[in-house]
Amino acid sequence: MSKYKFNCAGTFAGVSSFTDDDGEAVNLLKIDYMGGKVNVQLSPETAEKFQKKQPGCDCRVSGDVLVGGGSFKPVLSSIQFEGEKDFEPVSMEESFAGLIFTGPGVVESKRSYTSKSGNLVCLVDVKLFGASLKDFEVSSEVFPQIAEGQVNIYGQIVSEVKKTFKGDLISKNWLTIFKARPLGETSKRR
Repeated sequence: MSKYKFNCAGTFAGVSSFTDDDGEAVNLLKIDYMGGKVNVQLSPETAEKFQKKQPGCDCRVSGDVLVGGGSFKPVLSSIQFEGEKDFEPVSMEESFAGLIFTGPGVVESKRSYTSKSGNLVCLVDVKLFGASLKDFEVSSEVFPQIAEGQVNIYGQIVSEVKKTFKGDLISKNWLTIFKARPLGETSKRR
């Protein structure tokens, strides 16, 4: 069971399949949202099932996030498409949110300083199951919303698929932290 979960709503943008540097087959469900895109890993059977589905319809997906060595890999558990029974239209708030990551972590330290160019730089050290993020930069607006100690982390994962110098496709995901609240504290707002 994964410690990290995700939810995402947006527009289905198709399925891509390729072989990574290790010779492993990679199947990704592509979802566009307002301001970005995300790739969610699929099983070969699920990828084949959605390969012919026409891009452009709204969808909601959820699943687990595997964290390892600073890499964030969303893996599909469930999906619902526009037009299916009980599908609620995707709201504007969901369209802007993208892929929301939640799960436990430990914020070991936080610090800020003003760079030579006069910009405020805010850094945190975060431990997650499978990764330690040292000097992880967060925005100055988010910095006050990050508690130290054991926390629930709320963030967004953004994806990029690009070609290497060899012409191979790779998928890279990164995390943006929105807030980190003490473990016992819950909030209705993101």
